[in-house]
Amino acid sequence: GGIYLCVRRVIDFRLPLVIFAVMAAFSFIFSGDIASVLPSLLSGGLILGAIFMATDYATSPNTVRGLMIYGLFIGIVNSILREFSPMAEGMSYAILLGNIVTPIIDKYIYPKKFGEIRQND
Repeated sequence: GGIYLCVRRVIDFRLPLVIFAVMAAFSFIFSGDIASVLPSLLSGGLILGAIFMATDYATSPNTVRGLMIYGLFIGIVNSILREFSPMAEGMSYAILLGNIVTPIIDKYIYPKKFGEIRQND
């Protein structure tokens, strides 16, 4: 389903890719074993959350840079919750916290207007 949505350009493939990359990196850092990366990526609600929940238009940032920051935030929070929390899964909490941070990301990461030349501050 996720591949179909990416091919049809319903969702941007970069957001799930960033979340998966951050989760893989933190899984390797926390365990120190490359064999633990694949089970970490395929277990729990990571795939569902990264492809279908985090890419929701209403709650994700409006710019590509904002999406990358949003994906980094969700991946880091989910990794920390999985490693140090007694809860079984942290993806839903990571997405909820990312949704709280989205207005802040949109406020500070915005595209320049067409034809605008920014002054150096």
